Amino acid sequence: MSARPLMTLLTLFGLLLGAGPLPISIASAQDERPALQSDVRDQGIHYFKRKRYKQSRAFLDRAFKMKDGAGDFLTVYYRGRISYHFLLIEEAMKMASMAKKLAMKDDRRKRSVREFVDEINDRFGRVDITPARGETNKEGRIFFESKTGILNKSKRQRFESIRERFRSMDITLPISVYLPYGKYTANNVG
Repeated sequence: MSARPLMTLLTLFGLLLGAGPLPISIASAQDERPALQSDVRDQGIHYFKRKRYKQSRAFLDRAFKMKDGAGDFLTVYYRGRISYHFLLIEEAMKMASMAKKLAMKDDRRKRSVREFVDEINDRFGRVDITPARGETNKEGRIFFESKTGILNKSKRQRFESIRERFRSMDITLPISVYLPYGKYTANNVG
């Protein structure tokens, strides 16, 4: 007998006795077992496909931190995809590199990773930023500016998002950054 009819019968029995509804809580065994990494990952993928990106990121980050999460192709691949969606390109490329190793001999997975990396490389270029010769300060913030106006609205929005992120977080040099193709300065150095 399932929980719902059982609860209904117990409530009716309690009403017949005049005791009112019985304060009974029926928990399933499923509620008490710890979440499996694959369940958390699958929920993150589900949210990703439904375009519920914040929930997807939370679940995929959680799945990645769980035991065997960093060794699971789907977790790593979709974590890269969600990082790319949030324009965390450095993280997306790191996840793509990990996913490529995890794909092993599966041609379909290798092709998916290759297409994902190609998609990133079509829109962004890697810039390696190192401290100037003799510079001892290796921590700080990067202030990117475009040397020319960016006419393409979506490209401009991507640049602005990346620009704001690096203005608001401390970094340690050397660092690799991915920017939309164009001409930029970083802290007034071109």
